[in-house]
Amino acid sequence: MIQCPHCQHPAMSYARKSCLGPALQVACRHCGKQVSVSWFAVFALIPFLVCMLLAEHVGHWRPAALILLAGFGATLVVHEWLVPLVPRGA
Repeated sequence: MIQCPHCQHPAMSYARKSCLGPALQVACRHCGKQVSVSWFAVFALIPFLVCMLLAEHVGHWRPAALILLAGFGATLVVHEWLVPLVPRGA
């Protein structure tokens, strides 16, 4: 569970945070205050975008699919470990 920046209690699951973007706000499970991820989350897409460019230049679909899968996994890891949960709204 991800800790709420307002109340320091569990706010949401890791899966829920991975679907959260900087423009989307959700209520904390414990205190009900609005939380989101920082705008740094847009940089978490860089591994996937780089892998998309690499996969475009691979001739066969299987290696390209593996490259895309690796990029998606790297994006999830970066989002999980480097993108903080921040308070939003009132």
